[in-house]
Amino acid sequence: WIEADCDTLQLVPDERAAPLIRAALLVGSKQLRVFNAAWGEACVAAFVESMESNSHIEELHMHYINTEDLLLHMLQAIAKLRQQAAIRHLGLANNMVGLAGLRSIITCVENCHSLVSIDLFNTGPWVDGASIGCFKEKDDEDVLLLQELWTILHSRMRKTKIQDVRSACPVQNEAFMDDVNGGGVLLHLRDSEQPAL
Repeated sequence: WIEADCDTLQLVPDERAAPLIRAALLVGSKQLRVFNAAWGEACVAAFVESMESNSHIEELHMHYINTEDLLLHMLQAIAKLRQQAAIRHLGLANNMVGLAGLRSIITCVENCHSLVSIDLFNTGPWVDGASIGCFKEKDDEDVLLLQELWTILHSRMRKTKIQDVRSACPVQNEAFMDDVNGGGVLLHLRDSEQPAL
């Protein structure tokens, strides 16, 4: 876990967080959660270099990556692992993702068959306070990409015996939720999986 100082709420500086990320990945950690680090070139370089030699990570949570290019570089490192990847969950909430990021996430999912769920809650770009998938129409490009991602992961999840497909949503995003303001544009995908009463 890499978290900000609770007293000052200051982000962990990029140069200070980078060796922690590198060490956590190189020792073969199964889970990495990086909250409130000031993601920059040093953290991303540490992540990319370490992911090249590590395929043990099963769960990644990375928050507050505010530059789409940095996120794309990290996603490419994950996608390169291909079949040797063990990663099952990718948590990308509160990041700048963008359309290019969504496309890169789809590529990651297509290359890493172990991936079964992705958290994309409150991801940017934020337009008038609304994130990707929020206050959108069904034919908006981000919604179409979210639907494509959901379809791939849902199909994969159906083949696993780990989770109940009816209660699990492979993509956590406002578009699949009816309890957030402006959400629910893709709720019909989840509803279609519920058994008839």
